[in-house]
Amino acid sequence: MVHFNVGLWDVLRLKGDTGTFTGEKEYEQVLLRLYKRIRMYCPDAAVIFALTTKVREPGFAPGITVGERRNSDIIRYNQIAERLWKDLPVTIDDLWSVSEQIKDTARSDDVHFGTEEGSRILGGAVIRCLRGYL
Repeated sequence: MVHFNVGLWDVLRLKGDTGTFTGEKEYEQVLLRLYKRIRMYCPDAAVIFALTTKVREPGFAPGITVGERRNSDIIRYNQIAERLWKDLPVTIDDLWSVSEQIKDTARSDDVHFGTEEGSRILGGAVIRCLRGYL
């Protein structure tokens, strides 16, 4: 099985730019390229995509204050992924919904759930998803 995620850097809005780091059409193209590459190297693998998790806005990049992330962008990019995957044999691991239930105290910064509690909750959700493939 291949469980993967992209998104937090794609939705980063660098100060001075008019939009997200990766445009919506480019994001969809990158997801499709990743899927094709996974299929090339792992043709029989179950493919599982984890939706991008919620940020604490303004969702600055770790250690820098040159941009921000917005949950409204993450929701749109997750929807792009969901639309793409519905026509392909890809399972969605809805970590977005899991992240909505996690307290902000489980965050190590505005973007990541890098505390012991955050890692336990998100890691547990991934394990529950993957168990069905073992």
